[in-house]
Amino acid sequence: MKVNTPSFNAADLFEVKVSRTLVPDDGLRVHYEFSYTVQPRPTPNEFVNRFAELVCRYGKCSAGTYAAQLGVTERQLKAALPAISGFGIQRWTDAYCLAIGEALLRETNWPTRQVAKATRLASTSSFCHFFRKMTGESPFYWRLRNQ
Repeated sequence: MKVNTPSFNAADLFEVKVSRTLVPDDGLRVHYEFSYTVQPRPTPNEFVNRFAELVCRYGKCSAGTYAAQLGVTERQLKAALPAISGFGIQRWTDAYCLAIGEALLRETNWPTRQVAKATRLASTSSFCHFFRKMTGESPFYWRLRNQ
């Protein structure tokens, strides 16, 4: 039996700001250097806000790591987070990686391997598989449609 879970948009949970700076090369050429910051969108619940900040700090990691930082057991975290926010740990970390991936693909010319590294996923292949699973498109085609 499939359980109904609320749908989410990564941009609803995290805000990614990409900035670019024009840097002169030698002679007449210039190039852009990109940097980005990720901030969780505030919620009315302090526990959820603290958890979202940890996701920004650590990216995808074990539930035990988050629980230890929050001062609760892993079991308490796994029960409380969906009850309070409507989303489990996996959905929060997926939203974090997806928000970064979409912002960097849309606003930079970074190759996919560099975007994958920014999301802290294990490899470019892992990022491409994850991105296709979440959006239904490869990073290449998503970028073509959204730039």
